[in-house]
Amino acid sequence: MYIIPLIFLSAIIIYLIFYYSYFDFECHTRFHKLKSDSCYKSLLSNYANIEKCTTDKVVVSFTTIPSRISKMQPMLNSLLDQTVRIDQISLNIPEDVEYDIPKQCEDMCNIYRTGKDYGVGTKFVPTILRESDSGTKIILIKDNVVYGKDFIEKILTESDKHPEKCLYVGDKLEGSDGILIKPDFFKDVTRNKCDDKWLEHNIKADKKSISYNKNRKLNNIK
Repeated sequence: MYIIPLIFLSAIIIYLIFYYSYFDFECHTRFHKLKSDSCYKSLLSNYANIEKCTTDKVVVSFTTIPSRISKMQPMLNSLLDQTVRIDQISLNIPEDVEYDIPKQCEDMCNIYRTGKDYGVGTKFVPTILRESDSGTKIILIKDNVVYGKDFIEKILTESDKHPEKCLYVGDKLEGSDGILIKPDFFKDVTRNKCDDKWLEHNIKADKKSISYNKNRKLNNIK
């Protein structure tokens, strides 16, 4: 009487083993492909053919420091190798700091020299101030993460379901790989150095965590 349930359970276990083995292999293969400097040209030329999944303006925003800017190409490649297209990749960097900006980065990003160094907050303060449309969706990212192929689609789909909520990947907003905000989530925007803690305490919208496990950290960026 226990044979059929055991066979069924064994089949499920075997399926899960093969499924996750394939998933890990696929992610591993993509990760190494995106680490190639040469792949960005094909990704860039094909990007206009990718469909958007929302009528809202979508901006991905981040910052970096001079010692890391030449090492983040795999992250930028992963933003182009997505299932949906966005409107802009914004790189905010302080005006009074010297950067040797790679050509690939200039080709792929809108680079904004900020009049002030906001520290970690440079990834979001200038973008919030710059975006005049209160409904613009701003996705805050890190310079040392290769993003999963459907990462942007996942966070935008969740935003469509919960349009009045700030979304973040993982257990907590501080240090998250991805955070979705809108300009109208803030009553006031600081003009001082700040970090994710300021962001967490000053968002007037409710916050919601989303589960996503396909991002991979770049170990060569410290």
